[in-house]
Amino acid sequence: MKRHFLILMIFYTLGGYCQTAEDSLLVQLEYLNETDHDSIYYELFQINRDTEPSKALNYARQHLALSTKFQDIKSQVISYRILGISFMNINEFDSALHYLENAYSLADSLNLKLEVIKICAEIGGCYIHFDDYKKSVEYYLKFLELSKIENLPLYMAIGYNNLGLIYYRIGDNQTALDFYIKCLNTKQNYNLTKGILLNYLNIGLCYIGLQQYSEAIIYFKKIIDNWWRDHRP
Repeated sequence: MKRHFLILMIFYTLGGYCQTAEDSLLVQLEYLNETDHDSIYYELFQINRDTEPSKALNYARQHLALSTKFQDIKSQVISYRILGISFMNINEFDSALHYLENAYSLADSLNLKLEVIKICAEIGGCYIHFDDYKKSVEYYLKFLELSKIENLPLYMAIGYNNLGLIYYRIGDNQTALDFYIKCLNTKQNYNLTKGILLNYLNIGLCYIGLQQYSEAIIYFKKIIDNWWRDHRP
């Protein structure tokens, strides 16, 4: 107990000299047991994944080295997954798919349902970059079905939206529209307001593709009305 209190005191003291959250986490690596480092490397990956993909990849590799060293299979699932994401972010999709498929196999064998759901979405996204829309649809449908079973409304909305995106890309405006409307309905049913304007835009574009211009105008008008409501003086 005294040791943990001392470590916390060190964190708070040194925290004043740490310029960023990343610096603070790197300090913690010096004082925590090595068995606890995996969570730190994961946080370091998260901090850098969108802004410094090369650094994120390095932290993902360190996460894998640690989970392998301690033969922590559940942690290895996360290692493979974040390595897959890292390689996607630097446009190395063959490597990304390799690690994501390893993550999927392990997570499925361990019945880690939430991890399986996340990995399905990431594999689906990876196949989009290969223009393999059939495989992408396969994984997003699996992602959607599992999200329904686990009652995860946000993931359900993401699944509908991404399936809509795929069908819009291949020119099937009617199927895309059906999925986009399901996405919008899911968000409205569960009060998920983020991205609603983009949903209206996607639906409007599908109606244009179907040459149903009066319907498209209805959804474009919704964008204007919502924007004006939120920004008027």
